[in-house]
Amino acid sequence: MGRKLPTEQDPNPKVYALRLFARNNVIAKSKFWYHLRRLLKTKSAQGQILSVNEVYERRPGNVKTFGIVLKYQSRTGVHNMYKEYRDTTLNGAVSQLHQEMAGNHRASPDTISIIRTVVLNSKDEIRRPRSHLFRENGLKFPILRAANRASQRRYRTVFKANRPNTFKQWEDYDRAHILEWLMFFFVTFSLSLTFLKDFHLFSIHKNLFMLLMLEE
Repeated sequence: MGRKLPTEQDPNPKVYALRLFARNNVIAKSKFWYHLRRLLKTKSAQGQILSVNEVYERRPGNVKTFGIVLKYQSRTGVHNMYKEYRDTTLNGAVSQLHQEMAGNHRASPDTISIIRTVVLNSKDEIRRPRSHLFRENGLKFPILRAANRASQRRYRTVFKANRPNTFKQWEDYDRAHILEWLMFFFVTFSLSLTFLKDFHLFSIHKNLFMLLMLEE
């Protein structure tokens, strides 16, 4: 929060509050005066900073879909963009934004200006198909290849004598999976015995029929 310096003509100047994303207070103040200089023609020498407060997430344990409207300066000009990210906090979503912009567009955080951020609650507000995939019911992320880690630090080594097996072992399955496999094996074995029994009876009836034909 900041304002112009009080004068005789304006003893109570208007207070302006901006929500900015910065690593520390110094960068936050620099960005504040950058925007105020462009909007109100006010320099840092003609104004004062009232307060710099860090805003925390209200519910950091819930996963939310954030929509971010931004613009960034490239070598050819200024470009507007809209991005969507899934994260528990807004700071985490902005961190994902900076990583993606640096990797795909070679844009540094100094050239990125975040215009607006919003939390997308309803399904109609989400635009990106990738964000819709994470809102489906029954979403699972199975571990197909589990890395075997040592239980204690003293057992960890850089080199191994044998190549580790990353596939899930039998002891990794829980009790429900083991019972499911046993039931499947029992049903398959029972059906096999029934089929063999029926085939044996059919062969007996066939032999009796052949004997009756020979007697006739």
